[in-house]
Amino acid sequence: MRVNYNISSIVAMNALQNNDSRLSLSVKKLSSGYKINTAKENAAGLAIARKMNAQINNLKRANDNANDGLSVVSIADGAMSEMHDILQRMNELAIQSANGVNSDTDRAQIQKEIDQLVTEIDRISETTQYNAQNLLDGTFAYKGYTNSENVRLKSYSDGVKSGTYLIDQLEYAYYDEEITYESGGTVHKERYGVDNIDNVKDGIVKESDIKKAKSGTYDDDVEGFPDDVRVSVDGDDLVFEASGDFEVKVSLNTATVAYQNSGLPVNYDSNNDVNPPKQTHVETRRYKDISITYTDSNGHVTTCTISDISIFDEYNMADVDENGNPKPGATKINNGGNIVRAGNGNASFDSLKEGLSTVLPQNVDHITSVTYDSSSNSFTVEYNMKPDGTVGKITLPVSAGSMENSKYSTTKATRTAYTIGRKTQLNAAGEPLDENGNQIDKETVMKNSVQLKLTGTGAMRVQVGANQGQVIAIEIPALSAVHLGIDGFDITTESTATEAIDIVSRAINQLSSVRAKIGAYSNRLEHTVANLDTTEEKMTEAYSRILDVDMATEMTEYTTSQVLVQAATAMLTQANERPQQVLQLLQ
Repeated sequence: MRVNYNISSIVAMNALQNNDSRLSLSVKKLSSGYKINTAKENAAGLAIARKMNAQINNLKRANDNANDGLSVVSIADGAMSEMHDILQRMNELAIQSANGVNSDTDRAQIQKEIDQLVTEIDRISETTQYNAQNLLDGTFAYKGYTNSENVRLKSYSDGVKSGTYLIDQLEYAYYDEEITYESGGTVHKERYGVDNIDNVKDGIVKESDIKKAKSGTYDDDVEGFPDDVRVSVDGDDLVFEASGDFEVKVSLNTATVAYQNSGLPVNYDSNNDVNPPKQTHVETRRYKDISITYTDSNGHVTTCTISDISIFDEYNMADVDENGNPKPGATKINNGGNIVRAGNGNASFDSLKEGLSTVLPQNVDHITSVTYDSSSNSFTVEYNMKPDGTVGKITLPVSAGSMENSKYSTTKATRTAYTIGRKTQLNAAGEPLDENGNQIDKETVMKNSVQLKLTGTGAMRVQVGANQGQVIAIEIPALSAVHLGIDGFDITTESTATEAIDIVSRAINQLSSVRAKIGAYSNRLEHTVANLDTTEEKMTEAYSRILDVDMATEMTEYTTSQVLVQAATAMLTQANERPQQVLQLLQ
């Protein structure tokens, strides 16, 4: 009887303990809502679930970040929308001022509104903020710098790869008075100028030069300009453009320097400055519709017309008086031959080449220089020919009296010429040589070049992913009056008002380009937010399958365990009562 009692009690007790344990586990799952509450229940599942949970939380934060980025570009676009309205108003005022029915007094009144509008452009640029950070003053523009105090990096586009870009020689001039020239019937002004765009092109280190160069010629981070790069002058800026959204703008600047009559700085040290600036006095004369009659070696006579040109008469500073007038016996620089620039103002001679197409050889690649001799009333044109760059020269007499009859106007100014860097040539083996043909090392090549160091940093980096490096860089260039080219906007005369129409048109185009980029950022961020929403939703579903309890299944398990516990309890009770019943019978 004792054996039967022990067996029944043990069986009942074990059943009770097992079912009670399952019941407790079910209670824990149902109360917490998790399928896995401790690592011992499912170690691998818990590890995976916790990692997924961290990523889900990161995605939520990234989603908020992307929406913050949308707010940033919306604020910037709203401010630029007001700038657009201001520029449109300035355009209307310029057109109004250019009308010949207005007097200069009327234009002076219009100028007052122009001045206020320019000030407002600057105020918007300086004060538009998000989270106390300026958006339109260049804070979030791509950063870069140069190794020359007279060449400043202004901006570069998304398509420009970061690295160091080289111009081994750059020549330009600065004028104390704005030089005016005519192009297409419009009068333009400039203070800085490149003497010859073709010389700038020749000084650019391109991708093909990098490939040709012997190893160790350039620093490791040097990148070449695209081989299809184009060079132009936009106001005071030198612009490099190529396919693939490649655009780099540099502004030409000059330090304040005291000069001797010889044209050299007072404190100039020839040992420290290989290319000192030189100052001269310049008289600029502009002519339109110049007739040229040329007789070739066969006696064939050809006549052509140059639409508009500028001729520079240069004198040493010692040869002019305090009023800028040449002293008696003063000799012009360049052996009496005057510097000639094309009417488009960038000295690329493209318009001259077009005008002279009937008298120049058909295989002319580009014009390198044009000078005018007043004594013989003729032009001397030097050019390079295709395909080997052979140098050619031709003298073109001007039809009698046409220069004087076509005279447009004259401007006097002090011209300071700058040459930065020294020309580097690569021989057939790709070895760098100086202008004397001597081989030079990498340090000398880099030192002698104008270096544009483009860091690729500075843009607002919006973290839009759960992992490192998942960012969108939002680049917003500076949009002040200076950067839009409308500082000093002048409509007080009919000619300046006519010029202002073109200036404000370029500013509108520039601002439109920036707004287009901002709109692209906005669309991209909206797609990013939608993608983050979808990813977060699907990740949460996967996380739930691993960790969250299945309530229906677990309730069934709970009910089953509860019934078994009750049955085991009843069995144990009966087992405990049987000895008592036996004892009562013995009494």
